[in-house]
Amino acid sequence: MAKLSTCSLLLLLCVTVYGDDESHPSIAVVDGWAKEIGSWLTNALDKATGVDYLSKKYRDANIKLAEVEADQIVAEIADNWEKLLGLKMGALQRLVDHIENAAMNHTFNPDITHEDVDYNPAKNLQLNVTNSTQFGQAVNMDASVVHIPTDIYDGDPRILNGIEWTSGLDEVFIENYQRDEELIWQYFGSSEGFMRTYPAHIWSLGPNAIDQYDVRRRNWYIQAVASPKDMIILIDVSGSVHGLVLELIKSSAMSLIDTLGENDFVNVVSFNEEANFVSCFETFVQANERNKNVLKDQIRQLTDKGIAQFPVGLDFAFKEFSEFERSDAYHNSNQGANCNQVIMVLTDGGDQKAAHIFDKYKNDVRDVRVFTYVIGPQVASTDGVKYMACENKGYFTRIPAVGAIRLDTLNYVNVLSRPMALNRARNFQWSNIYLDAMGLGMMTTVTLPVYNRTTTDNQQMLGVTGTDVTIADMEELIPHYKLGPVSYAFGLNSNGYILIHPRLKGQLGYLIEPPNVDFLEVELDASGKEELRRDMIDGIKGTRVVETLQRNSNGEEKLERYVFKVNMTYSHQFIQNTSFSMAIALPSFNLWLLNLKDTDFDDRRSEKLLETNNILIAPWQFCMGQDNNDSTDAIMQHLKDYFQTEGAPVPVGCDTEMARRMLFDLQVTTDLEREIWAENIQGGSSNRLPLKVEKVLVGTMGGLTRMFPNDSMAELTDAEKELLRDPWEQDYYERSLFSEYYTISVPYNAGRYAVGNGTDSGVLVQASKAIRLDKEIAPAVLAAYLKEEDFSNRWIDITTKCPWWNTTCDRSCADEDIFCYLLDNGGFIIGTNQDIYEPFVGSFFGLIEGDIMNEMLNKTVFEKIESYDYQASCPKLEDKQTTAAGRSIHLPSLSFPEALTLNWWATKASWGFVQYTLYDLLFSSWSSTTVDAQENENAEENVSCIKLEKQFFFGPEPHHTDAIECTRNCSREWRTSKVPGTNLMLVVVEADCGYCPNMVVQQAPERVDGPDPCEAVKNPRYRKRPEYCYASHPDENHKTCGGGSCISMSVTTLVCHLVSFYVVMKILKVV
Repeated sequence: MAKLSTCSLLLLLCVTVYGDDESHPSIAVVDGWAKEIGSWLTNALDKATGVDYLSKKYRDANIKLAEVEADQIVAEIADNWEKLLGLKMGALQRLVDHIENAAMNHTFNPDITHEDVDYNPAKNLQLNVTNSTQFGQAVNMDASVVHIPTDIYDGDPRILNGIEWTSGLDEVFIENYQRDEELIWQYFGSSEGFMRTYPAHIWSLGPNAIDQYDVRRRNWYIQAVASPKDMIILIDVSGSVHGLVLELIKSSAMSLIDTLGENDFVNVVSFNEEANFVSCFETFVQANERNKNVLKDQIRQLTDKGIAQFPVGLDFAFKEFSEFERSDAYHNSNQGANCNQVIMVLTDGGDQKAAHIFDKYKNDVRDVRVFTYVIGPQVASTDGVKYMACENKGYFTRIPAVGAIRLDTLNYVNVLSRPMALNRARNFQWSNIYLDAMGLGMMTTVTLPVYNRTTTDNQQMLGVTGTDVTIADMEELIPHYKLGPVSYAFGLNSNGYILIHPRLKGQLGYLIEPPNVDFLEVELDASGKEELRRDMIDGIKGTRVVETLQRNSNGEEKLERYVFKVNMTYSHQFIQNTSFSMAIALPSFNLWLLNLKDTDFDDRRSEKLLETNNILIAPWQFCMGQDNNDSTDAIMQHLKDYFQTEGAPVPVGCDTEMARRMLFDLQVTTDLEREIWAENIQGGSSNRLPLKVEKVLVGTMGGLTRMFPNDSMAELTDAEKELLRDPWEQDYYERSLFSEYYTISVPYNAGRYAVGNGTDSGVLVQASKAIRLDKEIAPAVLAAYLKEEDFSNRWIDITTKCPWWNTTCDRSCADEDIFCYLLDNGGFIIGTNQDIYEPFVGSFFGLIEGDIMNEMLNKTVFEKIESYDYQASCPKLEDKQTTAAGRSIHLPSLSFPEALTLNWWATKASWGFVQYTLYDLLFSSWSSTTVDAQENENAEENVSCIKLEKQFFFGPEPHHTDAIECTRNCSREWRTSKVPGTNLMLVVVEADCGYCPNMVVQQAPERVDGPDPCEAVKNPRYRKRPEYCYASHPDENHKTCGGGSCISMSVTTLVCHLVSFYVVMKILKVV
């Protein structure tokens, strides 16, 4: 009886597990199909690629393994970067020495004119220029050019004298370049506004753009001349500022914000009878681009009402300084400048001095400088606001019109520079990275201030010297071949923002402002990365292993569609004399390598093996005299030329390690072609395989790619060969390194076109697998290319039959209402039994089966990771404000210089009127975009934006059975089963019953607003404050506290203005 019971239970179990379900194939049947597909596919691919044969060849070579010396590589890169940056700093020191001496020896000439000064104007260059790839444009290496901002009178004696005593800089520029021929732009930015740049080049602008470039507004200039600051901007929104004045105040506030950099902190407060933050920021926030844009957006929304009560606004500001200094963020995360503290008051005037407020807080907070700006036509008294500035070590400025905003909002910078000038501080400053307007890509600028040393108590800054270092130059100093594929180097500054990283984007020319991209924003979140970031910011040397998800960086359109789990080892070190740290990241399969130091090569055999037409060699610099972009044939010739005739172990004159790797791979893979590929694939022998293989190839760690049959290589165009040369850059190679199985893929399809239609369309299915040795070393990756039609027919044929153990199954993929799919590990469709969905092969599964994809996510068949791409490119939206800059200037068809050709028009009085009055009337366009520098014309097509990125990957439940319950008693059953030995999953779904949601699940990046900035600032990331602070000096003279730049409106001047206005109207044919 017990036996019968046991048998009954076993029979019941068998029926439960393997029994048929009339409505849908059971999970057991689906598992059986998946196993059979896996067995068929892996056996066929093993034979086609020769994976076992090649693995044995590598093992039989008995090459010893060596651990990668990560610390030594880090030290090598750090040393190379330090030397590179040191050369630039040395060049700046020579420029500073020359300028300061020249200024001391120059006698100021108040009567100087243009005829007395010989210089090359940047906007009207008459010199011959020659195209230069180093500088990205045509240049003249024998001279410099001088740029003068449009809103500065170029006949001003201060400008002309400055140009005169800097004329000798050309000799130093040229000497610096001769010492370091990798030196690019060298320049001196004067505190008066002109900039001298070497080499000479034409100052180019986009069409219909007015040149508003002013060196003193560049972040690198302001950072160099003044220490960091915590700034509160107080905006008067009382009823008296109604209309144009309020608009001018808004523009002035935004202009002030634009002068701030990532080491500054800011908040904006509006006040009348009460004071309030203009945004959701309830404390000081770092002045990065995102936070500044939030503040500027809210400033634009301000409206006026009530009566201005200056004590209310000032009391609010002082309390904020006090509370900020007591906050956890200030002490634990180093938020705040911990240096200068400034209050900027923007108003239309007032006689309230608020002396009692300053007395109230004089002992509670450190010295706070107050800068006051009276904006718009002067109507109200200014005695009170001027008192505030003069009694609190600040500056009082009048801004009568929009033309004065950009220039006069800078007045505070000169005041903050006084302590630094009196200290004669010699500190090199490194800017955050930005996109070069002249086409040289992302770069950083190193600066050094220049002081007026005519007297020991002179508190005037002469200006700033600077030179650029491109990220490409730093990239060239990274020995990538020592790191291995997928490994990378990166650098951070003291704010945690990336200096260099594989995911730092050049932005196609539209990224005007610094990206301020944090390390944690380009890496996927994982435990240990925040600690790594902190250690690097603090300049600590060390190593940390982090289990993380890693995006694939290769593939079509660099879309990063896949993620892989990997243990990543980070080794990091500080770069001396800079504010940067650098690190290398090594995945677990790159921690060891084949030690080829003692391996002998038969030169004659190696030379003979190079004489073949079915190999490609990566465009790496194997030998001296070879360029990185040399062709495969050119590299072969270099190797042959350097072979010694008497049997030297390696080619002389070549990089020993790099050459050994490639030659070793060349020898190991040679017999693969004859022993395996020719036997199994070529000609009539192809029927030995249970699938049609069009071609096979092997890509190696040493940079070799070998393809079979030879005709396949011959059929490739030169451009296709070039793209295929570097195996490390191939999607098949990279993805295989992260997997122990075969990686199956088809061309990416965004859902807009077909990659296959059931006919011989020429589309190939790619299958690749890495050779694995001890310590996870992967010396090579093999790939086979299959006809999509044959591949689909074979796997579908398997799923239309019952598994071998169940010959009575009623339902299969042969039924029209059973939808069968093969998905890869990213959720993309590799194949389907449905003709109507054949055009979606290569697309994301959620586009056509969103309901099922959503269920698979809920049941952890798949998992998803989301991240924000803060460097994304988006088309400009016509219905939105696409620039963070204030309303600005648009140049009419008549150029500004043409309007100034009359001798009378060049007088100083008339120039002042143009600057502050006609500039508003003639050249203002409150909806146009600012051209703040030599911006790229692509800004008209694309803008920087934020996109949400999503990657999907297999979850812990790849084998699952379930059903979607829809309305009207409608449901859809579905089953999933992973295909063994591959990255595939078989999904079997019941046909849509007509009453399901039919949702769409997107994988492609989507434009979004990004995370809530109000929440983000509540948990600020750790940073390190700059080492130096110059906020005060006992010898500082505070008596010069301003009076503004407005023109005295005497009767005579008023008449002059009216005449000037009439003349210009005549020129423009307006009257």
